[in-house]
Amino acid sequence: MSQPALRKPTATRGDLGEVPFAELLLGLCRDRYDGAISLERDEVRKDLLWQRGLPVMVESNLSGESLAKTLLDREMIDRDQHAKILAATRDRRGVSEGAAVLALDCVDAVDMVRVLRGLIRQRLIECFGWTRGQFREREDAEVPSDAAALRCDPVSVALEGVAIHWSPTRIREALAPAASRFPHPTPATANLVDRLGADPDTRAVCEALDGTRPLGEALAEASPVAWAAALVLERVGAWTLRGEPFVADADADAEEDAAPALPDYEIVIGAGPEPEAEQAAQTSTGGTATPSAEASPEADAFRAEVLELHHKLEELDHYQVLGVEEKAGSSAVKRSYFKLAKRFHPDALARLGVEDVKDQAKEVFARIAAAYDVLKDAERRREYDGSRAHGGDDLDAARLIQAESLFRKGEIMLGAGNFQGALEFLEPAVELWPEESEYQCALGWALFRKSPADLERARRHLELAVETGPKNAVAHQRLGLVLRALDDHKGADAALARAKVLDPKL
Repeated sequence: MSQPALRKPTATRGDLGEVPFAELLLGLCRDRYDGAISLERDEVRKDLLWQRGLPVMVESNLSGESLAKTLLDREMIDRDQHAKILAATRDRRGVSEGAAVLALDCVDAVDMVRVLRGLIRQRLIECFGWTRGQFREREDAEVPSDAAALRCDPVSVALEGVAIHWSPTRIREALAPAASRFPHPTPATANLVDRLGADPDTRAVCEALDGTRPLGEALAEASPVAWAAALVLERVGAWTLRGEPFVADADADAEEDAAPALPDYEIVIGAGPEPEAEQAAQTSTGGTATPSAEASPEADAFRAEVLELHHKLEELDHYQVLGVEEKAGSSAVKRSYFKLAKRFHPDALARLGVEDVKDQAKEVFARIAAAYDVLKDAERRREYDGSRAHGGDDLDAARLIQAESLFRKGEIMLGAGNFQGALEFLEPAVELWPEESEYQCALGWALFRKSPADLERARRHLELAVETGPKNAVAHQRLGLVLRALDDHKGADAALARAKVLDPKL
């Protein structure tokens, strides 16, 4: 299905099958929309509140997306507090979960704002998977006066949502009408590229869209995340698309007039990441966020459980990893996943003080996520079941599917500049399929780009990437940059020269 360009004011009522959520979100952003839009699909409803083109609140009737449930899952409140919050919102009509949390003094206000902002982003990203449903304007909704603290940038949200929920084929089809046209930069282009929060590779691709080549030609060898970034930039008007190449002097005045008036985004409150991300960062850099707990029967049992499960990972299929039967319905799969994800989340290690099994638990956690990623999707589940039914190569097929799923998630994290988060997916992907050059290359780059950088490990993995993929130009280039950081200038020059031979555009 061809995608609408949305270069005229965005409709506030319609069908999500005709106007995909990505188009709606970016159109409302570009139009600096103020108000509320309600999305409905079957029994699910979400209300999106906007201020001057930025989403500031997303209310959802999905129990799994509630603030109280999120706080309980993160162990920021206990079950008694969870029950009190639900009772307060049920018994006193009009009382929001946030107000109830603050009134009951369950969570620090700044921590709650951080959680809410992450939850709003999660609720928005889930909508990118909606291929049907209705949207309409709600005239009765009021945007709270203090909602600015919760606003998020639809540009970066759109990149993550499209990269996760849209297939590469769908992204290419959406860009097809613009593929033969030249993207002429505007004064807003650089700012919009910055707002994507992309890693250097994706940024380089976006900045290479300078109008000297048609859009499709410039993206021909780009990664799926770079294609997603280009789609987002095209939809928000980062360029003007024309039939002829860009000439800076001749087009300067016209480009100034054509610059899109997109709302600026600035984080208002909550300097720092989500609580669990902050904790992970402090732990990885030698911080003191989580002191080790004394040995306890619970910690010993958890450690033994992690080690036993880690030892058996390669022998288990996706159903066994999640502990469900092959005929289990989607709701049973989802329940089991949330239970296991909470059990093996990095926060559980910190709480119990079992950092000595951190690496094994990380692989178990990633494997659980990979299994759920396949089994929650009906089409991918059928493909997985089919590969198992043929016998013989079942294990290799399952490992490859799992590794590819982990790699895709890690690649999205890299594209968003979350290098520490990317490691949680790329490390188990490499362990499952170490002979894949792209996996080794991505892991080496994440190790180099994270703070602090792990230069020696980055070099080892990039050397393996070059060994397993001698024609992988990106791997040679990245290895050169790592060697330069290690003061091996001779090796760096050789690797960078080889990268240029393989791909003169690098």
